[in-house]
Amino acid sequence: MSLSRREYKKRAKEITCPVYHKSSSLSRQAGYYPTLSSTQKECIHQIKANLKAAGMSISSSPENDNLQILRFLRARKFIINETFSMLIEHIKWQETENYSQLSNQTCQHILQCDVEELFYFCPWWFQGVDRQSRPVAWGKCGGLELWRLTQCTPLSSILRFHIWGCAQLER
Repeated sequence: MSLSRREYKKRAKEITCPVYHKSSSLSRQAGYYPTLSSTQKECIHQIKANLKAAGMSISSSPENDNLQILRFLRARKFIINETFSMLIEHIKWQETENYSQLSNQTCQHILQCDVEELFYFCPWWFQGVDRQSRPVAWGKCGGLELWRLTQCTPLSSILRFHIWGCAQLER
C-alpha cells in the first residue's frame, strides 16, 4: 500500500491511547504512546488493516486496540508478520476461553464454590492500577493452601477465575 507523504502524516496522527499518569516514565519511552515514531504508528495501522482483512478484532474500544497492538508490537520488536501471528493466536485463545463473555459472569459461577472459601485458602485481591496503568494485585504469600482449595473447586476453575480477574481489570 503506497501512501502520499501527506496521507502518511495524517494517518500517523490518528493514533490515540489512554494517557499514562504524569509521573510515569512510559510516556517518555520509545515505543510507548505518545512518543511513537511515524514508522511505529504505521505499524499499528498495518496490523489493524491485517486484522480487518482477516475479519478479526481485539476489543470494542479503539484506544484499547491501540494499547493491545502496541503491547504485541513491542514484544516482537515492531516486526509486523510476527506481531500479527502472535495477535491471531491471542484472539483465538480468547475465543476458545469465551473471554468476551467471561467478564459478565459472577465469580461464584466461575469458581463453582463460595468466594469466601477462595479468599480463605488463597488470600489475594486486586487493588487497582499503578502509575503506569498496570494492575496491582496483593496476596498473602504464606497464606496459599492450594491442596485445600482444590478440594472446594477444580484447578481449572481457579485458572478461569484468574482469567476472569484480568478481564475485570480491562473493563
